[in-house]
Amino acid sequence: MEEEEGLQAASDLADPADKFVLVVDDEESLRDLIELIVKKEGFRCDRAADGNEALRKAAALTPDLIILDLMLAKCRGGGEARP
Repeated sequence: MEEEEGLQAASDLADPADKFVLVVDDEESLRDLIELIVKKEGFRCDRAADGNEALRKAAALTPDLIILDLMLAKCRGGGEARP
């Protein structure tokens, strides 16, 4: 019974291709690496290099997930992470 419930829950998961991830980091090499991993898992992805760009893209693209460097340059003390 538990195994059937687990299989049902797994089949209810969304297709990664239907989800959009925004990667925000000021280190280009980290953006590249994270983007590679996210896309390899089948998610759609875009990138931002600073807080201002991240805010613009988040508003325009409404990502399902934002992977955010909390020590990002050009941020207002982590205020970008607040809803």
